[in-house]
Amino acid sequence: MSNANIPGPLTVYRRRAMASDFEVSFNENTTENGADAALTALDEVDRFESILSVFRPQSDVSRLNLLGAEMNIRVCPELLHALLLCRTLWEETDGAFDITASPLWELWGFARKEGNVPLPEKIAETLLHVGMQPVNIREDLSVVTFDHPDVKISFGGIGKGLALDAATELMERTGAANFLIHGGKSSVVARGGRSGDYCDSGKNRRTCWTIGLASPKQPDQRLAEIHLRNTSLATSGSQYQFFRYRGQRLAHILNPQTGLPAQGLLSTTVIATSAAITDALSTAFFILGIEGTQKYCDKHPEVTAILLKEAKTIKGYEIVSFNANTNVVQFL
Repeated sequence: MSNANIPGPLTVYRRRAMASDFEVSFNENTTENGADAALTALDEVDRFESILSVFRPQSDVSRLNLLGAEMNIRVCPELLHALLLCRTLWEETDGAFDITASPLWELWGFARKEGNVPLPEKIAETLLHVGMQPVNIREDLSVVTFDHPDVKISFGGIGKGLALDAATELMERTGAANFLIHGGKSSVVARGGRSGDYCDSGKNRRTCWTIGLASPKQPDQRLAEIHLRNTSLATSGSQYQFFRYRGQRLAHILNPQTGLPAQGLLSTTVIATSAAITDALSTAFFILGIEGTQKYCDKHPEVTAILLKEAKTIKGYEIVSFNANTNVVQFL
């Protein structure tokens, strides 16, 4: 990649949704109808929040959580697709990604931002109703039921990605070809490239969107530059939501198998075609750790993972990556 890259100016559209700032960026001097495309995309994010948010009593998910153990609940196509995808990801990650694990998050106090260590018997009791087994999905009828009233689902680990994928599809229908859309800077979709920003050299020279991967210890320091073109990226980390207990650092990313905070990693970054998949896998890999992530990536060569492992070094971490194409990921 040439060091002479000079990225061009951008026009940015922003809206608050899903407790994050969503932004759509276009090249400033473009013939694409950026305003209409961006508003269409941001409206779609709002629509997905009205379907998926557990914080909205009238949402489709809130209704399913309230009545799913009492009767058959017919769900909209968007929620049906989301549930089927989540079930597949739950199976592929051996339960590391689990939309039924939110009761654990509430038990540990992270939902109230008041971290506390629950009693082992409370964890064991909650784990009885964690897992996708009691979530019955009749795809042919678009009907969902729960086997137990304590089963609850939450799309907190994949909702932004689902919304970004849907928004991206609508933008492409408007003819937009070069844009970057992100939710809270942790979930990103790139299409085409930014003017003046190149990810290849020689005959393959083409534009891309360059994203910086920051150090979890020093956020103003870049560990790598990631060059995205027609792909998605998501990052999960424990640097912001955690509390300390008896000298131990306990983060908000909980293992659905044990009910305990995941240990060993500082952050996980995933690159794949779908924002929903990168969102989910960035959480799953945090729980699976190095060996589990390698096993997944060996089976899915189209998925790139960059893990920051806690280490007793001067920096305090080590970088471990799988399927990292040097044209896409450049470590600094």
